Amino acid sequence: MIFLSPTIASSLTIAIASLSLQPNQINYQSSFQVFFGADSRQSLSNLIIKKSDLLGLTPNVNNTAESLFVAVLVNLIINNTNINNDNIKVSKWRTIINDNTRNNIILIQLFNTITLENNELPENNNVINPMDY
Repeated sequence: MIFLSPTIASSLTIAIASLSLQPNQINYQSSFQVFFGADSRQSLSNLIIKKSDLLGLTPNVNNTAESLFVAVLVNLIINNTNINNDNIKVSKWRTIINDNTRNNIILIQLFNTITLENNELPENNNVINPMDY
């Protein structure tokens, strides 16, 4: 049977998932592209994100750090369901309006498997290490 081939089966799964999401085109993005945009790339020392890839952001030479950070978060929230990533989940939890201020609460969950030693948590269990994800 043709589906016994892992290559064929995974290719068909990717094609079916992409076609069901966007019937006019196949558009399968890596988790890197989902996080930072379709035209993002990296080198040994640089992470390059095109402002035009960030949803809701109007590219400008003077975009604030806050607007860029929020644009990356919005991109993650919108595309979070399009990635198969068990380590990071991003979602908009709720919005609170208080004293003419809108407070959007974003939930970022970082899941990291740890090994218990003698049924105790390892030291520095409150440290977030980017290399664990």
